[in-house]
Amino acid sequence: MARVREGAAQTRGGTGADRTSVAAIAPGHAARVRSYELSTHEWNRRG
Repeated sequence: MARVREGAAQTRGGTGADRTSVAAIAPGHAARVRSYELSTHEWNRRG
């Protein structure tokens, strides 16, 4: 999760982006959805 958090912070800080597109390679639908949920959580995290 630290890598996701760092990447999100760099993207947000470096570009001023308020949204992003994410592609996930996962072994199934549930895993892909979970990956998106985790990414969204880290993108929105403040602190």
